[in-house]
Amino acid sequence: IKQQCTRVKNRIETKIQLAEKGTYSYFIIDFQNQCEVYKDRIKECPTVENLTDYMSFLDKVEKDRGWLNSGNNK
Repeated sequence: IKQQCTRVKNRIETKIQLAEKGTYSYFIIDFQNQCEVYKDRIKECPTVENLTDYMSFLDKVEKDRGWLNSGNNK
């Protein structure tokens, strides 16, 4: 699950970078801060629940941005 979270996080960051410059500048900072909270929680207590919460957060970000199931997810 941890490896999958890293892949999804990287995929989201790549999509943000490919978007119009400046459009998501506020978003990337907020996104990275939220990811750090989840990663710290996982580092302190690497439970399935914490990993699942992080994965759910990442999936929600992709879905909210319209990137989930866009055909570009590999």
